Amino acid sequence: MDNIISGQSQQVEDTDGTRVQNEFSKFLKTFRDSNDEPLYKHAMKDLVQPERNTIFVDMQHLYSFSNNLATTIELQYYRVYPFMCEALHLATIDGCDENDRQQMFKKQLYVSLFNLDAKTAVRELSADKVGGLVRIAGQIVRTHPVHPELSRACFICDDCGVTTRDVQQQFRYTQKRDGEEEYREKKKKFNAIFGPKLLSSGYFFTLSD
Repeated sequence: MDNIISGQSQQVEDTDGTRVQNEFSKFLKTFRDSNDEPLYKHAMKDLVQPERNTIFVDMQHLYSFSNNLATTIELQYYRVYPFMCEALHLATIDGCDENDRQQMFKKQLYVSLFNLDAKTAVRELSADKVGGLVRIAGQIVRTHPVHPELSRACFICDDCGVTTRDVQQQFRYTQKRDGEEEYREKKKKFNAIFGPKLLSSGYFFTLSD
């Protein structure tokens, strides 16, 4: 998060996000199922395979591990999700072989959650649930074609040739922010580079009660 005071840009640490990242990393590395198997530690090893990039986490496992962690994720899901993915990425790198480590540094990993307790009807959705994790009950009445969506972009400065990678796109085309000291004196023009690794597929449907 950027904090701009008197024309200066300061990086502000998200303490809650960092806490979630540390606790979620501990969960992935240490959680054991009813058979005393390190369930997610085994799952992270499978992420080395080229076709795998997502780990599926049971919310009931999170609640049994730490009620505080699970509640924070449920109520502030949109805010803490990037920290969960970062925790997964670092934990996977720590647990993989030296030969696979270089490949994993470049790979984007994702967390998928399921088995949430509360079920919400479509008509019960309200503004206070924005940003949280919600389990919706309804009937699909219409589906739409799958469209690729830009998730991250890479920008090259036309003036100095500096490349800025992995600029997160927030539901619309988002340019690089000029927060660095050397870029504030004059406006810079950036060209965006798009590639298949920066795109994600979105499946849209219409839901009713």
